[in-house]
Amino acid sequence: MMKAILLWLGEIHAIPYLIVICKEDQHAEHAVVRVGDYFLDGSGLSTKHALYQRWRYVERLPHVFIRSFNPSEEPDHRNGEPPYYIEEALIQNLATLLAERFNRMRLLQILDKEPYDMKKTSNILTKHENNTKYEV
Repeated sequence: MMKAILLWLGEIHAIPYLIVICKEDQHAEHAVVRVGDYFLDGSGLSTKHALYQRWRYVERLPHVFIRSFNPSEEPDHRNGEPPYYIEEALIQNLATLLAERFNRMRLLQILDKEPYDMKKTSNILTKHENNTKYEV
């Protein structure tokens, strides 16, 4: 999801971040995308505090560190296996679906406004009349 969101939003607007359990860890428990002051993943939008809370108390990680990274420079795992990502074609398909279903510019406009009321997150998605496209 992280790579698809990066493709959809563009690297000028989105920065990849890792969630790790040790500061020195090079491998993620999870990957998210930062847009402005907010984080976006398959679960939706989060503030840094909400993201931390979710991974510390819902996912029950003993420690949570959130930091930026470059996915193309992610090292192999301790056992020598490369980082696992789904096939590039599937990532591209997901990015295409995001582009078809959501209004990229509207999302970027919303996240650029300060302060953003995270309580309204559930109201951001609205169906078009034809029920086939969603607008952020």
